[in-house]
Amino acid sequence: MFSVIEVLNVVTKGRSIHPRVRMEVARYFPIAAVACLEGYYKMVYADLVNAGAPYSDNAIAFSELRLGVKELLAVHRKQTSVGEMIAHQLPHNRLGDIDRNMTILTGKDFLKDLQDRKNFDSLCEQA
Repeated sequence: MFSVIEVLNVVTKGRSIHPRVRMEVARYFPIAAVACLEGYYKMVYADLVNAGAPYSDNAIAFSELRLGVKELLAVHRKQTSVGEMIAHQLPHNRLGDIDRNMTILTGKDFLKDLQDRKNFDSLCEQA
């Protein structure tokens, strides 16, 4: 995300940069920002599940996931982890998806905890 923000800053403040380039970067910035957040949370889901209990136990609530033989063999061959397989199938396109997934995995109301500054600080210390 820092790289995306840095590009936006350079392009919007650079005087020698063509206005069309500025406009294109500004236009795609929200898309890049969302993609970064989606990728980040996908890694968080995988890390939590791979960390074991209680997170892996909580992942049982994702009953809508479907794994095929190809995916199971990839886990068996250690080409991917169980956490990565679960994270890959979880929806994370909206804030509601991220809230639901994180609430299930952590067993705590994710957005409520983020809004509470004390809980946010403690979450950062645990990470």
